[in-house]
Amino acid sequence: MLNIPSTTPHHTDRMESHGLEKGMNVEVFTTRKRTVYIAIIVVVLLLALVALAFFFLPQISSESNNCQLKGDELKLPPKPEQDPSPVGVRAIPFTGRLPETLVPEHYVIWMKIYMDTSDDIKSNSYDGKINITVKCTKNTNIVKLHTWLLNIDFDSISIYRLPNLDNLWIGNVGTNDTNNFLEITTRKSLIAGDKYMISITYYGQLRMDDPLGFYLTSYNHQGQIRWVALTRFEPTFARKAFPCFDEPQLKATFDIVITHRLNRTALSNMPVVRTVTDGDWRTTYFNTSVPMSTYLVSFAILDFNHIERVTSSGVQFRVWVRPDKIAEATYALDIGVKILSFFENYFQISYPIPKMDMIGTPVYPPMGLENWGLIMYQESRLLYNPAVHSPDRQFEVASIVAHELAHMWFGNLVTMDWWDEIWLNEGFASFFEYPAIDHVHPEWQIWDQFLSETLCKGMAADEGSRLTRSMVQNVEDTPVGVYDFQDQEITYKKSATIVRSFGSFLSDEVIQNGLRTYLNTHIYGSVDSDDLWTALSKADRDVGGTDVKRMMDSWTLQAGVPLVTVSRIGGDSVKIQQTQFFTIPEEPATKQLPDDRRWNIPLTYTYKSEHDFQSPLTTWLLTEEDTIKIRGLTRPDWIVFNVNQTGYYRVNYDNENWEKLAEALKRNFKVFPTQTRAALLNDAFTLALAGHIDIVYALQLTEYLHLETEYVVWEMVLKHLPKMYSHFFRLPDFALFEKYWRNKTTPLYNSLGWDLSTSDLLEYRKRLQSIKVSCAYGNNHCLQTSHQLFRMEMDNPQNVTLVNIDGLVKTVYCAAIRKGDIDDWMSFHCKNNDDDDFEATSPICCTREAWLLQWYLEKHHRQNKTYIGMMKMLDKSKVGFSTAWEFFLERFDELLEKEEDAYDYLSNFAPFLNTEEDLQQVMEFGSRYNDMPTSAAASFYRSLDIVKRNRSWLDKNRDSVARWLEDVTRDLPSHVPYEGRDVDLSKIVSASRIQPDLE
Repeated sequence: MLNIPSTTPHHTDRMESHGLEKGMNVEVFTTRKRTVYIAIIVVVLLLALVALAFFFLPQISSESNNCQLKGDELKLPPKPEQDPSPVGVRAIPFTGRLPETLVPEHYVIWMKIYMDTSDDIKSNSYDGKINITVKCTKNTNIVKLHTWLLNIDFDSISIYRLPNLDNLWIGNVGTNDTNNFLEITTRKSLIAGDKYMISITYYGQLRMDDPLGFYLTSYNHQGQIRWVALTRFEPTFARKAFPCFDEPQLKATFDIVITHRLNRTALSNMPVVRTVTDGDWRTTYFNTSVPMSTYLVSFAILDFNHIERVTSSGVQFRVWVRPDKIAEATYALDIGVKILSFFENYFQISYPIPKMDMIGTPVYPPMGLENWGLIMYQESRLLYNPAVHSPDRQFEVASIVAHELAHMWFGNLVTMDWWDEIWLNEGFASFFEYPAIDHVHPEWQIWDQFLSETLCKGMAADEGSRLTRSMVQNVEDTPVGVYDFQDQEITYKKSATIVRSFGSFLSDEVIQNGLRTYLNTHIYGSVDSDDLWTALSKADRDVGGTDVKRMMDSWTLQAGVPLVTVSRIGGDSVKIQQTQFFTIPEEPATKQLPDDRRWNIPLTYTYKSEHDFQSPLTTWLLTEEDTIKIRGLTRPDWIVFNVNQTGYYRVNYDNENWEKLAEALKRNFKVFPTQTRAALLNDAFTLALAGHIDIVYALQLTEYLHLETEYVVWEMVLKHLPKMYSHFFRLPDFALFEKYWRNKTTPLYNSLGWDLSTSDLLEYRKRLQSIKVSCAYGNNHCLQTSHQLFRMEMDNPQNVTLVNIDGLVKTVYCAAIRKGDIDDWMSFHCKNNDDDDFEATSPICCTREAWLLQWYLEKHHRQNKTYIGMMKMLDKSKVGFSTAWEFFLERFDELLEKEEDAYDYLSNFAPFLNTEEDLQQVMEFGSRYNDMPTSAAASFYRSLDIVKRNRSWLDKNRDSVARWLEDVTRDLPSHVPYEGRDVDLSKIVSASRIQPDLE
C-alpha cells in the first residue's frame, strides 16, 4: 500500500471521494490518528538521523571520495561470445532444391471441397487428384516433387510416358519431411527429351488454425457463422494444397476443377468456362491459365457479394467482400481499374488475363497477396468509406492495391529465378506504388512522402549493424528459410529506394524503355538481377552508355549504407570520400573500406550560385576518395549533394558548409525544394544522433522551422525528436528544449487547428502531426483542448467516445492527465483498468505526481504486472522514468522471484540512461547479479553498451546544446498564444468516430 505523506491530506480525501473500494479493484486510502502519531515519531527520528549525518558527512565524504567502485573493479558476469556470422549467411551450402531432371509443363487439378457439418466425417477437408505433365531433361528413375501435410494415396501414384501412356511402373515411394519431398522410384528410367504424366490421388485437411496453404476461415453475418475456404501459397505453401514442383522458376499452366456446394461460389486465377450441377453440388471448370509459378496459384470458395466494372482494355474487374461491407468496396474498385490501366499503358504490355478479382476477408495473414487474377487482401486494406474512415485509411488502401497490381508485371509476368532475388518482385512492386498513386491522386504529393514512407525505413534497417542483409542473399527452400528472408525493410523499402536511384544516372525514358525490354524479353519466364542490368544497359547504350551491372552490383550484392563526406579544399574544389555509415558509433564511418565493401555512387549536386535542383550536376564516385572541381563555385557558396535524396547514401559536410546551409534556410528556405530540405534535416539528425557531427549543426537547420508548412519536412524532423527527448528529458536543460520546440511548432498548430473531418490526406496528416507534437511539448491551448475533450468523454461516457484516430486519442488522454488533477487521473483509471490494452491505458502514467505513479506501480507489482506498469512510465516524464528505474533497482530480487526474464527489463531502460551515475548503477547491477544466466548476460552487455554510448554522446554534446538553447530561446516567450480558428469540440468528437487504421 502507498503511504500518503501526512503533509498532503487532500490526496487521501479526494481518493476516498471516488469510492475506490466499490468494484474498482483498488485499495481504499485511509488516514487514522494512529497513523498520524506514528508519522510524527518517524519524522522526529528522521530529523535526528539527518543531524547526525550532517555532523559526520564531511569526514565520511573525504574518506570515501576514492572508494567508489570503478568499472574495472566490479565483478561483472562473464561476457558471452558473439556469433560473428552475418544474418542469412550459411556455412554449409543448402542442398534441398529439386533436382534438375524434370520440368513441369501442365497441371490438371480436381478437388471436391467439404466445408459443412452435413459432410459428416469429411467436414473441413477435401479430396484431390492431380495429373502433372513434365518434360524430362536428364535420364533418371527418381521423381521428386513437393508435398507437405497431405495424405497421399501411395497406391494411386502412376507415371506414364506420353503420348502413348506407357506405364513406367512404380518401385518405391517415400517422403523426405526435411525438404517436403515426395520421392518416387520408377522401375523404368525417364528418358531426357520425353514427356510424362504423373498421376496422384490425395486427401487434405482444411485447417482453421493454420492459415498457410489451403485453409478455412469464418465470418459473422447477422449472428450466423459463415465459412470461407482460401489459399495462401507464397512462398512455399502450394505443396500443402496439392503435390507440385514448388519452386518459383518452374512455371507451368494449370487447369483447375472444383466441386463445391451450391450455396457458394468458386473463384480461381482464370475465368469460369463452364459449370455442372449435380444435386447439392456444383463443379466449376476454370480456363487454362497462363504459365505461372505454383505460389501464384489460387482458389477460393465463398459466399461473398461483389461489384464490378470493365476496364478500357476489356478486363472484367470485380471486388468481393462479405455482404454487409459491399458499399465500402467502391473505392478499391475505382482505383483498381485506373491503376491496372495505368500499368498497361506505362509498360505497353496488356494484362494477359480476361478478369481480375480482388477479395477482402476479415482474417488474412498478409496485407495482400498477388495471385494471378485473384488477389487476396486483409479486409481492412481493401475497404474505405469516407464517412467512417480517415484519409490515412484511404492511403493504405490505395498503396496496397497499387502494390499488388504492380506484381502482375513484376513477379507474375516475370518472376525471380529463386527467392534470393525476391527484391526483383517486391522492390519494383513497392516502387511502382508511387507513380500509380500519383496518377490517381496527384494532390497527395506522393513522391515527397517516398522519403518518409520508404527511403528512411530502408536506410534505418540497413545502417544499424554489420549483420544486416543484402538485397540478394542465399535462401533455403524451407518455409522458415524463405519466409524469414522476406525482410520487410530491406526486401521492400531498400529495394524500392534502389529502383528510385536509377533516376540519378538514367533518364526517365531510358528506364521506361529498359523495363519494357526486360519484361518483354522474359515474359512468362524467370530472371535474376543480371537480366535487369542487361535490359537497362541496352536501353542506355546510345544515350549514356552506362554499364549498369558494374554500377549496380555494389548496391544489390552487399549490405549497408554509404556515407559521402564532402569537404571544401579550395575555392572551387571539394574532396569527396565514401565510408560505410553506421548509426552505432562503435562501428565508425572512418574505418577504411575493404575492396568488396565500396559502392559505385551516382552523385548529384548543386551550389548557391547555380542552385539547379531540377537538372543538377552529376558524377560518379567509384573509388574511396576523389576530388572534383566545380566550375563557378566560390567560397561563400553552400553546396548540396544528393539532390532531393535520389541516391541511397547519406551526406556529411564540413562544419562551415553546415552553417552556411542553416543560414540559407533562415534567409529563404524555399530556395531548396521540399525533398532537399527534408533530406538535409534527416541526414543531419541521423549523423548527429550517431555521433558523427555535433547535434548543434542539426539543430541550427531547424531555426527556420516556424515558417515550414510541408508535411514530409516536419515528418523528417519529428521522427528524430523521440531520440533527442530521451537524451535530454531528465536534464535541467530540458525546459529550454521544450520551450524551443513549443515556439517552432505553434505557428503550424495555429494555422491548422483541430478540424479532423478533412478528406485531404496531407492536411489531415499535418493536423495530426501538429497536435501530437504541440501537446507533447506543452502548448497550453493543445493541453486545454485535450482536457476539454477528455472531460466530455469522462462526464458523458454513454454519448461521447473518442475512438482512436491514428493514435491521436492517446495524445489527448496523455495531455489531459498531464494537465489535470487527481480527479482526472482517477476518472481515467476507473474507466481504463484493463492492462491487456497497453496503448489504451498507458496515458495514465503521464501524470507528474510521483506518489500516484508509485502507488500505481505498487498495485501492478502486487498483481504480478510490474513489467507492464514500468513500461508505461518510461517515456512519459522524468518523474515517471525515475519512479520506474528506482523500483527496478531496489526491488529487483522480488521481480526475479516472479519472472525469470526480469533481467531483460534492463534493456528497456537502457535507451534513456546517459549519465555517469546511470552507468555506475548499471555496472553495480551487473556486479550484484554476476551469476545471471548466459542469455541474460548477453542482454546485460548489450544494455551496458547502449548506456556507454549514450553517456559518450551526452558528454560530447551537452555543453554545446546548452549554450545554443540559451542563445536561441533568450527572446522567445514561454508560451505562444493561440491565434487560430475557434475549436468546435463537437466536430472533433464527431470526427473521432473514425475507425482506426489496423497495423
